[in-house]
Amino acid sequence: GDGSETWRYASKLTKVTLNKSVQNVSGAWFKYGSSQLQEVLGPDRDDVKFYNGCIYNGDYSKLIYWPGGKPYSEELLKTDEEGNCVIKCIGERAFSSKTMPSIITIPNSVTKIEEWAFYGVITSHINIHENVHLSSYSFYGSKMSTIDIATSYFDGVSIFNSCTNLKTIKLHNLTTLPDSTFNSCSQLESVDLPDSLQIINGSVFTNTALKSITIPLNVTEIGKNCFWGCKKWGDINCLPIKAPFL
Repeated sequence: GDGSETWRYASKLTKVTLNKSVQNVSGAWFKYGSSQLQEVLGPDRDDVKFYNGCIYNGDYSKLIYWPGGKPYSEELLKTDEEGNCVIKCIGERAFSSKTMPSIITIPNSVTKIEEWAFYGVITSHINIHENVHLSSYSFYGSKMSTIDIATSYFDGVSIFNSCTNLKTIKLHNLTTLPDSTFNSCSQLESVDLPDSLQIINGSVFTNTALKSITIPLNVTEIGKNCFWGCKKWGDINCLPIKAPFL
Protein backbone atom coordinates (compact mmCIF):
# COMPACT_ATOMS: atom_id res chain seq x y z
CA GLY A 1 0.00 0.00 0.00
CA ASP A 2 0.96 3.66 0.34
CA GLY A 3 1.91 3.32 4.01
CA SER A 4 -1.03 5.44 5.16
CA GLU A 5 -2.04 2.91 7.84
CA THR A 6 1.40 2.94 9.51
CA TRP A 7 0.50 5.18 12.46
CA ARG A 8 -3.29 5.00 12.23
CA TYR A 9 -3.83 4.43 15.95
CA ALA A 10 -0.76 6.28 17.26
CA SER A 11 -2.71 9.41 18.20
CA LYS A 12 -0.15 10.53 20.82
CA LEU A 13 2.88 10.10 18.60
CA THR A 14 5.17 13.17 18.84
CA LYS A 15 8.44 12.06 17.20
CA VAL A 16 9.47 9.67 14.42
CA THR A 17 13.00 8.68 13.42
CA LEU A 18 13.49 7.05 10.02
CA ASN A 19 16.66 5.08 9.33
CA LYS A 20 18.44 4.77 6.00
CA SER A 21 16.74 1.50 5.11
CA VAL A 22 13.33 3.21 4.80
CA GLN A 23 12.41 3.73 1.15
CA ASN A 24 9.84 5.78 -0.83
CA VAL A 25 9.12 8.24 1.97
CA SER A 26 5.78 9.98 1.43
CA GLY A 27 3.44 12.36 3.21
CA ALA A 28 0.76 9.67 2.80
CA TRP A 29 2.50 7.71 5.55
CA PHE A 30 1.27 10.27 8.05
CA LYS A 31 -2.32 10.40 6.80
CA TYR A 32 -3.57 9.01 10.11
CA GLY A 33 -2.33 9.28 13.70
CA SER A 34 -0.07 12.30 13.21
CA SER A 35 -2.03 15.19 14.74
CA GLN A 36 0.41 15.48 17.66
CA LEU A 37 3.57 14.75 15.68
CA GLN A 38 6.19 17.48 16.19
CA GLU A 39 9.18 16.24 14.21
CA VAL A 40 10.47 13.58 11.85
CA LEU A 41 14.20 12.90 12.02
CA GLY A 42 16.74 10.70 10.32
CA PRO A 43 20.12 10.65 8.58
CA ASP A 44 20.29 12.66 5.35
CA ARG A 45 20.78 10.70 2.15
CA ASP A 46 20.70 11.33 -1.59
CA ASP A 47 16.90 11.14 -1.96
CA VAL A 48 15.68 12.40 1.44
CA LYS A 49 16.72 15.27 3.70
CA PHE A 50 15.48 16.34 7.14
CA TYR A 51 15.29 20.00 8.15
CA ASN A 52 13.57 21.61 11.16
CA GLY A 53 11.75 18.34 11.81
CA CYS A 54 10.27 18.21 8.28
CA ILE A 55 10.97 15.90 5.33
CA TYR A 56 12.32 17.12 1.98
CA ASN A 57 13.59 15.45 -1.15
CA GLY A 58 17.32 15.25 -1.87
CA ASP A 59 17.87 18.83 -3.06
CA TYR A 60 15.19 20.45 -0.84
CA SER A 61 13.15 21.46 -3.90
CA LYS A 62 10.15 19.44 -2.66
CA LEU A 63 8.55 19.56 0.78
CA ILE A 64 7.44 15.97 1.39
CA TYR A 65 5.87 16.38 4.83
CA TRP A 66 5.33 18.96 7.57
CA PRO A 67 4.43 17.23 10.89
CA GLY A 68 0.77 17.53 11.88
CA GLY A 69 1.45 18.87 15.37
CA LYS A 70 4.25 21.27 14.41
CA PRO A 71 3.10 24.93 14.20
CA TYR A 72 3.53 26.26 10.68
CA SER A 73 5.73 29.25 9.94
CA GLU A 74 7.16 30.24 6.58
CA GLU A 75 10.34 31.21 8.43
CA LEU A 76 10.95 27.52 9.23
CA LEU A 77 11.02 26.47 5.56
CA LYS A 78 14.34 25.61 3.93
CA THR A 79 16.06 28.68 2.46
CA ASP A 80 19.23 29.46 0.55
CA GLU A 81 22.15 31.50 1.91
CA GLU A 82 20.30 34.74 1.05
CA GLY A 83 17.20 33.70 2.99
CA ASN A 84 15.04 32.85 -0.04
CA CYS A 85 12.76 29.83 0.13
CA VAL A 86 14.07 27.02 -2.10
CA ILE A 87 10.91 24.89 -2.28
CA LYS A 88 9.47 24.42 -5.78
CA CYS A 89 6.93 21.71 -5.02
CA ILE A 90 4.60 20.97 -2.09
CA GLY A 91 4.18 17.20 -2.08
CA GLU A 92 1.19 14.91 -1.79
CA ARG A 93 -0.42 15.25 1.66
CA ALA A 94 2.42 17.48 2.88
CA PHE A 95 0.01 19.50 5.03
CA SER A 96 -2.95 17.09 5.06
CA SER A 97 -5.55 17.78 7.81
CA LYS A 98 -3.29 20.28 9.56
CA THR A 99 -4.40 23.37 11.50
CA MET A 100 -2.59 26.33 9.92
CA PRO A 101 -2.32 30.09 10.66
CA SER A 102 -5.42 32.11 9.76
CA ILE A 103 -3.75 33.48 6.59
CA ILE A 104 -1.51 31.34 4.36
CA THR A 105 0.52 32.68 1.46
CA ILE A 106 2.08 30.10 -0.84
CA PRO A 107 5.81 30.99 -1.14
CA ASN A 108 6.76 32.61 -4.45
CA SER A 109 9.33 29.87 -5.14
CA VAL A 110 6.62 27.18 -5.30
CA THR A 111 5.55 26.22 -8.84
CA LYS A 112 3.57 23.06 -8.14
CA ILE A 113 1.16 21.80 -5.49
CA GLU A 114 0.57 18.04 -5.70
CA GLU A 115 -2.63 16.05 -5.14
CA TRP A 116 -4.12 16.21 -1.63
CA ALA A 117 -1.30 18.50 -0.43
CA PHE A 118 -3.65 20.70 1.60
CA TYR A 119 -6.44 18.17 2.08
CA GLY A 120 -8.61 19.11 5.07
CA VAL A 121 -6.34 21.97 6.15
CA ILE A 122 -7.94 24.36 8.65
CA THR A 123 -7.32 28.07 7.97
CA SER A 124 -9.26 31.24 7.07
CA HIS A 125 -7.63 32.60 3.91
CA ILE A 126 -5.16 31.36 1.28
CA ASN A 127 -3.21 33.48 -1.23
CA ILE A 128 -2.05 31.58 -4.31
CA HIS A 129 0.39 33.41 -6.61
CA GLU A 130 0.34 33.44 -10.42
CA ASN A 131 3.05 30.88 -11.23
CA VAL A 132 1.90 27.82 -9.27
CA HIS A 133 0.34 24.74 -10.91
CA LEU A 134 -2.55 23.20 -8.95
CA SER A 135 -3.04 19.42 -9.18
CA SER A 136 -6.28 17.45 -8.77
CA TYR A 137 -7.69 17.46 -5.23
CA SER A 138 -4.84 19.66 -3.97
CA PHE A 139 -7.13 21.63 -1.61
CA TYR A 140 -9.98 19.10 -1.38
CA GLY A 141 -11.96 19.49 1.84
CA SER A 142 -9.89 22.40 3.17
CA LYS A 143 -11.62 24.59 5.75
CA MET A 144 -10.81 28.09 4.51
CA SER A 145 -13.48 30.77 4.04
CA THR A 146 -11.82 32.91 1.33
CA ILE A 147 -9.23 32.41 -1.44
CA ASP A 148 -7.37 34.82 -3.70
CA ILE A 149 -6.12 32.82 -6.69
CA ALA A 150 -3.75 34.56 -9.11
CA THR A 151 -2.63 31.44 -10.98
CA SER A 152 -4.04 30.38 -14.33
CA TYR A 153 -2.68 26.83 -14.01
CA PHE A 154 -5.56 24.63 -12.90
CA ASP A 155 -4.06 21.29 -13.97
CA GLY A 156 -6.58 18.84 -12.53
CA VAL A 157 -10.13 18.19 -11.37
CA SER A 158 -11.86 18.83 -8.02
CA ILE A 159 -9.09 21.16 -6.85
CA PHE A 160 -11.29 22.89 -4.24
CA ASN A 161 -14.06 20.29 -4.06
CA SER A 162 -15.90 20.04 -0.72
CA CYS A 163 -14.33 23.13 0.87
CA THR A 164 -17.46 23.53 2.98
CA ASN A 165 -16.41 26.76 4.75
CA LEU A 166 -15.52 28.57 1.53
CA LYS A 167 -17.70 31.66 1.00
CA THR A 168 -15.90 33.94 -1.47
CA ILE A 169 -13.43 33.39 -4.33
CA LYS A 170 -11.44 35.83 -6.42
CA LEU A 171 -9.89 34.40 -9.60
CA HIS A 172 -7.37 36.00 -11.98
CA ASN A 173 -5.94 35.20 -15.45
CA LEU A 174 -7.74 31.87 -15.75
CA THR A 175 -8.99 30.52 -19.12
CA THR A 176 -10.52 27.19 -18.02
CA LEU A 177 -12.23 25.91 -14.87
CA PRO A 178 -11.77 22.09 -14.83
CA ASP A 179 -14.48 19.62 -13.80
CA SER A 180 -15.84 19.92 -10.26
CA THR A 181 -13.42 22.69 -9.24
CA PHE A 182 -15.77 24.06 -6.55
CA ASN A 183 -18.24 21.18 -6.39
CA SER A 184 -19.97 20.83 -2.98
CA CYS A 185 -18.52 24.05 -1.54
CA SER A 186 -21.84 24.30 0.26
CA GLN A 187 -21.40 27.84 1.66
CA LEU A 188 -19.94 29.41 -1.49
CA GLU A 189 -21.95 32.57 -2.19
CA SER A 190 -19.67 34.84 -4.22
CA VAL A 191 -17.36 34.18 -7.17
CA ASP A 192 -15.41 36.84 -9.07
CA LEU A 193 -14.63 35.31 -12.49
CA PRO A 194 -11.88 36.89 -14.65
CA ASP A 195 -12.46 38.37 -18.12
CA SER A 196 -9.93 35.84 -19.46
CA LEU A 197 -12.22 32.88 -18.66
CA GLN A 198 -13.36 30.88 -21.72
CA ILE A 199 -14.53 27.46 -20.52
CA ILE A 200 -16.46 26.42 -17.41
CA ASN A 201 -16.46 22.63 -17.32
CA GLY A 202 -18.99 20.24 -15.81
CA SER A 203 -20.12 20.34 -12.18
CA VAL A 204 -17.85 23.29 -11.34
CA PHE A 205 -20.39 24.97 -9.04
CA THR A 206 -22.62 21.97 -8.24
CA ASN A 207 -24.25 22.10 -4.78
CA THR A 208 -22.97 25.55 -3.85
CA ALA A 209 -24.87 28.47 -2.29
CA LEU A 210 -24.30 30.93 -5.15
CA LYS A 211 -26.84 33.75 -5.16
CA SER A 212 -25.65 35.48 -8.32
CA ILE A 213 -22.90 35.21 -10.90
CA THR A 214 -21.58 37.13 -13.90
CA ILE A 215 -20.49 35.00 -16.84
CA PRO A 216 -17.56 36.87 -18.50
CA LEU A 217 -17.75 38.02 -22.11
CA ASN A 218 -15.26 35.46 -23.49
CA VAL A 219 -16.93 32.32 -22.12
CA THR A 220 -17.85 29.98 -25.00
CA GLU A 221 -18.67 26.77 -23.13
CA ILE A 222 -20.44 25.82 -19.90
CA GLY A 223 -20.32 22.12 -18.99
CA LYS A 224 -22.99 19.70 -17.88
CA ASN A 225 -24.48 20.12 -14.38
CA CYS A 226 -22.32 23.19 -13.81
CA PHE A 227 -24.92 24.84 -11.54
CA TRP A 228 -26.88 21.74 -10.50
CA GLY A 229 -28.15 21.89 -6.91
CA CYS A 230 -27.67 25.67 -6.55
CA LYS A 231 -30.92 26.58 -4.75
CA LYS A 232 -30.33 30.20 -3.71
CA TRP A 233 -30.17 31.85 -7.14
CA GLY A 234 -31.01 35.52 -7.58
CA ASP A 235 -29.39 36.77 -10.80
CA ILE A 236 -27.27 35.30 -13.59
CA ASN A 237 -25.63 38.03 -15.67
CA CYS A 238 -24.46 36.49 -18.96
CA LEU A 239 -22.16 38.87 -20.86
CA PRO A 240 -21.24 36.78 -23.97
CA ILE A 241 -22.93 38.11 -27.13
CA LYS A 242 -23.38 34.54 -28.34
CA ALA A 243 -24.85 32.17 -25.78
CA PRO A 244 -22.21 29.72 -24.43
CA PHE A 245 -22.48 26.12 -25.60
CA LEU A 246 -24.10 24.00 -22.87
